[in-house]
Amino acid sequence: MAAQPESIGAHGVSAGDSLNLELKQHDLIDSVLNYAVTFIGCRYDYGSCGPQTFDCSGFVMHVFGKYGVELPHGSGTQKATCKEIKLKRVRPGDLLFFSGRKISQKNIGHVAIVQEAEGDKITMIHATVQAGVISEVLQNSEYFNKRFIGAGRLKELE
Repeated sequence: MAAQPESIGAHGVSAGDSLNLELKQHDLIDSVLNYAVTFIGCRYDYGSCGPQTFDCSGFVMHVFGKYGVELPHGSGTQKATCKEIKLKRVRPGDLLFFSGRKISQKNIGHVAIVQEAEGDKITMIHATVQAGVISEVLQNSEYFNKRFIGAGRLKELE
């Protein structure tokens, strides 16, 4: 009996290719997040991109860069590389963007990586001025919760 041809989806991607892409994305996200947590406790240093000290965008750039995802150094320019998504649609590996110290300014001044997204609870990992690289729940952080501007998904993770 001859093998049946694989069906091709609307974007010219077969079901098998789509599954392989999802697995590759999942592996990439797992690798990035597993690498990111190894830096918990590293101190913050403005303009630094590791591996001993980081600023927020330098941290994101460093951990994604290890796995071939090149990002610019700057939270605002990192946002420009993402597809905007709603907060309720975030998943691990997505980026969260915040205003800086002055809450009245809506300029991007900080970035974090989503570690987990379960219902309304979003855990993020990021480099903070006060504590260095930490993992925390967005909804439990009054400081970052009120500064949230938007979320984005890197094209490599779409």
